[in-house]
Amino acid sequence: AHLLDWTDPTTTNETLTNVFERKNFYLDRGYITYNPVAHKWLSLTGGKWAYSWTRTSVTFDPDINPEGFNEKVNFDFHGPFLKNFNAQLIQLMFNEVSKGPDSWASGGSFGAKFQFGSRWTSTPTYTLLNWYGEDAIIQNAFGGAAAPFAPNGFTNSSFVVGGKSHFASGFLYSDIIWNNTIKTWSDRFPLYLNGEFEQNLDAAKGQYNASFGAGPCHGFKCATPQDKAYAIEIGMGQQKNQGDWQFGYEWRRSEADAVLASFAESDQREPTNVLQNRFYVNYKLRKNTQLMFTDWIGRTLNTALQNAIKAEGISTGAREPRLQRAQVDVVYTF
Repeated sequence: AHLLDWTDPTTTNETLTNVFERKNFYLDRGYITYNPVAHKWLSLTGGKWAYSWTRTSVTFDPDINPEGFNEKVNFDFHGPFLKNFNAQLIQLMFNEVSKGPDSWASGGSFGAKFQFGSRWTSTPTYTLLNWYGEDAIIQNAFGGAAAPFAPNGFTNSSFVVGGKSHFASGFLYSDIIWNNTIKTWSDRFPLYLNGEFEQNLDAAKGQYNASFGAGPCHGFKCATPQDKAYAIEIGMGQQKNQGDWQFGYEWRRSEADAVLASFAESDQREPTNVLQNRFYVNYKLRKNTQLMFTDWIGRTLNTALQNAIKAEGISTGAREPRLQRAQVDVVYTF
């Protein structure tokens, strides 16, 4: 990313250029958490912090640090099956306007940890998150520009009224994630199997289809809503100690209006309306150094939909070839 791309929350990359000019300072995280000694089960957080709820990059890119407030309760148990229960309220602020309505999201999440025998640990979680004033994203109220705020591509459905763009869908995330870990012959190579089903409960009844033209649903063809996302991941290993290996595979399918494209994974073929495969191998070179290789192989799910991203020469409605993107990362912690 260019140095001036500090408005892109889905990447931490910067380029040292611009004729030796001074470099600005930007804050990734800055927050306060209140955790009373007499009530360890309670934590109250405000500011810009790391994700406190279970999520994947289907809904939020891993480089984003949310802003707002979080109230969480967490209880450990010592029974034969139930080991933990936690619940939290979430308030996210993403656009403040001095002379107009603000944009924000609110909801909650709860989860539990179960132990079945000596080998199988299961962690189901559920999150419900409702977005308000999201049209600020498509109208780019952040910078006053005409183009939507879409650092990783704009693939949601939209329409124009009075010269202003609007999302065709509202956004109310209903997200179920089920993580499972199974001990194997080696403590360094646990087997994990994770699944996710996310649905936008406020999606429009139909998505504009370029091959049909405008229909009666606010200019959109009445059809099956583009409101669901699925993901399945299987892998082995861990990244805790020096010399640890981890490898795995993930398949995901995200429909066009399943989530807000502006905040979804930025490294895949496109943020929504995508069919994506991800292969990865990670190695813990040292306690503070991690080597990571990821192979992203994906394509546009439906090239006939409005705002679908298509490879050059691909006609509307035609199947797009898979795009392969190899990514190498070195993560140094200090």
